[in-house]
Amino acid sequence: MSAGLALLLVLQAQTPPYSDTATAALIARARARHHQQDAAVRDYRATLRTRLDVSVGRGRFSRILPVGMQEQEAELHWQAPNDLRIVALGRRSRSAYPNIEVGVSWTRPWFVARFLGDSIRLLGRHGFPRRAAIHPLAPGAENFYRYAITDSMELALPGHTVRAIRVQVTPTRPEESLIAGDLWLDRETAETVRLAFVFVGQRLWVDSAGPAEPNAARTRRARALAARILRVSADLEYGLYEQRYWLPYHQAVTLDVEMPWLKNLVVPVRFITTFRGVRVNQGAPIGFVTSPGDTTRVRGCA
Repeated sequence: MSAGLALLLVLQAQTPPYSDTATAALIARARARHHQQDAAVRDYRATLRTRLDVSVGRGRFSRILPVGMQEQEAELHWQAPNDLRIVALGRRSRSAYPNIEVGVSWTRPWFVARFLGDSIRLLGRHGFPRRAAIHPLAPGAENFYRYAITDSMELALPGHTVRAIRVQVTPTRPEESLIAGDLWLDRETAETVRLAFVFVGQRLWVDSAGPAEPNAARTRRARALAARILRVSADLEYGLYEQRYWLPYHQAVTLDVEMPWLKNLVVPVRFITTFRGVRVNQGAPIGFVTSPGDTTRVRGCA
């Protein structure tokens, strides 16, 4: 993180967390709604399609050339409190170069199935990021962020009009693991309808026990390197189903990797996930079935 940005965050930490009383009231409603998480949604099913695009370039502002892509389609079944079953239906990939194959097998969820909790990790079991970022609607998050209403827009839906209010979320503590971006809220229900952000903070990718740790200098160098080469952003959009339930609709996660020591190489990697055919509260419990062993193999044979 640059010295200028760190100084800006220190100055922002000395200002009130809310730009005005209207922002404070809206965030209070949104925080309560976030923790309620619409208990009326007991389960939902959807068809899931994820596209992975890998590109490469020489410098951030140079021409970016595609390397390859992969698409995967699956059936998704989610039920409260947070059970998830994914059945892969098919996968295809294509490479721009004959000697490079783009093939990724996702064994863990690569998307946000319902709502985020009080912290944000995109791949929780894999520690990505290493220290989870504090959610802007978590209890006490006003000690780490500043909030300001900056815009609003009306969405005309069949039989319903939604007015979404954009709240700019700005981190105020450079030493923590946080996000910076826009939080869009439904004015009527204070429900989160979109969260677009970039991860920021010194502890995102390399965590530590504190300044007294034996390898403090090494940790600082590793943090500086991670901040220099890696940038991760996300755009999580929700759709209104049955004119009542806000559920995942479109999610995009982008990893920008910069390697200046390799001729200023830049590798953008983008995951785009869409949800369609959403069916809410079907009432059928998730059945987890263990696949039988491979019966084509005979013991003692190669």
